[in-house]
Amino acid sequence: LVDVGARGGIDARWKPFHSILEVIAFEPDADECSRLNTFAWPYAVKWIPAALGAADGERVTLHICKQPGCSSLLVPNDSLCRNFAYGPNMEVVRSVPLVLSRMDSVVGVQPDVIKVDTQGTEIDVLKGAGALLDKTVAVELEVEFIPQYREQALFSDIDLFMRAQGFLLRGLRRSYWRNDARFTHPFGGQLIHGDALYIRPGM
Repeated sequence: LVDVGARGGIDARWKPFHSILEVIAFEPDADECSRLNTFAWPYAVKWIPAALGAADGERVTLHICKQPGCSSLLVPNDSLCRNFAYGPNMEVVRSVPLVLSRMDSVVGVQPDVIKVDTQGTEIDVLKGAGALLDKTVAVELEVEFIPQYREQALFSDIDLFMRAQGFLLRGLRRSYWRNDARFTHPFGGQLIHGDALYIRPGM
């Protein structure tokens, strides 16, 4: 498993596979990566404090948000986010300069599964995977349906890219934002983002 955007550790759904799982995990927030390295994990894992993208050596800025899980190499779309109760969590509290690497430059094995949750830059990470995608069985991606971040690729862009690589959309888990925090039902409100699972047929 190559996990790009690994804040908080890998998902609990991998628990049945811990005994055979090997993880290469990238987390660009160095503080979070250091924290992850302090734990004894029940699976083989290497936590790497690096950001991935479409080109080696590109200089970028990591925008750390009030809610750290919203941090991104892209600037939050304030004009959109301010309309929702969750919006204040998107406020940028500090910025960190980084240099990008391509996945195929820094991952020395063929992944079976790739997971990318980089808050709007997923398609750049996929482009940087290069030929690694050719033999990957499954790819899990966070996708946005409206621009939560400025100049980001949306689900429609990512879906076209993944289909061009030979993948089929297997599942889609959706998340909504409400304008008023008093309404907490998980459905309704504005469809914002989700988790898309792509499978390569025949593998």
